[in-house]
Amino acid sequence: MPTHKTEVLGFALAVILAVAFSLPGCAPSTRIAQKDDSNSKLIEVLSNPDDHPSAWNHRRAADLLGQRGAREGVPVLLQNLDSPDENVVRRCTIALGRIGDPSAVPGLIDHLNGSFLNARDEHVIGEALLALGGIGARNPEVRDEIRPNLERFAQGAGTNSQARWARKALGFWGE
Repeated sequence: MPTHKTEVLGFALAVILAVAFSLPGCAPSTRIAQKDDSNSKLIEVLSNPDDHPSAWNHRRAADLLGQRGAREGVPVLLQNLDSPDENVVRRCTIALGRIGDPSAVPGLIDHLNGSFLNARDEHVIGEALLALGGIGARNPEVRDEIRPNLERFAQGAGTNSQARWARKALGFWGE
């Protein structure tokens, strides 16, 4: 007959296992491997959400494309800015900033002035502002296209946090 102590230990073990399997890198076998997946596999995950329904997989694919600086992933990252999962949107935005490809600027600006304004998570706008600042830092030729959007937020178009992010993004340029 189980004692109170063994019931508590059993419950604690169940909680630990549940938390462990929810951590990145400990998910079931459908997770995306860090080293073995090619960029084309990551792009496939983001391109075919019905074949890869896990939002965790989408977030991880975006993270890896950004970490790898995979310019070939820019179109699918831009496409996923319309994802219903705001965490996927944030990760795609961060990845676009890390990649730094100027071809992402029009899409980021369109979303910044459109769907991102309705985001529940204000960090979506903040990440877009920082991504634009980073892209402008590496590609001075697109600064004139980016600057009015950053300045608008820096002057108070959004929240105080968004104004700070916009000022930080402008600061990346060292002007």
